Amino acid sequence: MWTNSDGLRINIGVEEATLNKAGEYPDTIGNTRIVEVKVTPTGLALTPTLLDNFVSIPKGARIERVVVVANTAVTSGGAAVLNVGLRALDATTAIDEDGLVAALALASINAAGKTVDLVVGSTSAGALIGTTLSQAGLLYADYDTAAYTAGDISVRVHFRIL
Repeated sequence: MWTNSDGLRINIGVEEATLNKAGEYPDTIGNTRIVEVKVTPTGLALTPTLLDNFVSIPKGARIERVVVVANTAVTSGGAAVLNVGLRALDATTAIDEDGLVAALALASINAAGKTVDLVVGSTSAGALIGTTLSQAGLLYADYDTAAYTAGDISVRVHFRIL
C-alpha cells in the first residue's frame, strides 16, 4: 500500500484486490450509523493491528456503544484480553488504542453467540465511548497477556454525527 501526497491510500499489486473486512451502514432505529468489522483474533499481535484500510470512524462522531459478538468460540492458551481502538488516518498516530474496547476478558467471547454491549461505565468500555471524536480514526486491535488460538468476532461501533 502507498499513500499519495494528498493522503489517499492506494493498494498496489496483489493488495489491489484485497477484500474489506469492515463496512458502514445506518441503524434502522434512530439516527445512528454503525461501522462493523470482522476480526480474526489469531491475526492480532501485542502491538495494534490495522483492521481495515478503508473504513473509518469520521471526525465529529459521538461514540454511543460498541458491541462485540463471538461468531465462533474464541480460545487462547492463556488469559488473553482484547483491545480495540483508533489511530488517525495517517495510520501511525494513536488516538486511543484501547478507546473502544479495553481489556475484554476471554470469558466474554469464548462461546459462539456471546455478545458484549459496551456503553459508558461498562466493564471493558473504552474511554472514547460517550465522547465525540476530534479527528477521524481507523480501527485497530491487539491482545494483551496471551495470544488467541482460534475464533472469529464482529465488532460494531455505533455512533452519530453531531
